[in-house]
Amino acid sequence: MFAEELSKATWGQLSYVYQKLEEPTAKRVSSALVSWLSNTAKKKDVPDLAERLTDWASRIEKMSRELVIKLDGEKVHVFAEGDAHTTLVLLDRGSDWFEGHQDVALEIAKAVFSKQ
Repeated sequence: MFAEELSKATWGQLSYVYQKLEEPTAKRVSSALVSWLSNTAKKKDVPDLAERLTDWASRIEKMSRELVIKLDGEKVHVFAEGDAHTTLVLLDRGSDWFEGHQDVALEIAKAVFSKQ
């Protein structure tokens, strides 16, 4: 119980904002999200699936360079503007041909803090 309270107190004090990810970090985020979309996301059987995945890989790559990530206590907030915001929202909610990610912000955070 003490360890849990200590953890909450420590995490509650942490706050950090990543303004525009550095290139290696943006690539990790992009790779993680493209991998999720290609291999894990539930997709409809559409005739041009390969083309859509290629198009989305490009969109995700661009979006990854525009993300702003804020750590606020135990929560991760991910922000983007313009086309990057649209891509982020669609990854979260899904589109007419794939289901969204249940926690896209956590997926992004895992990629940002991975040691690859």
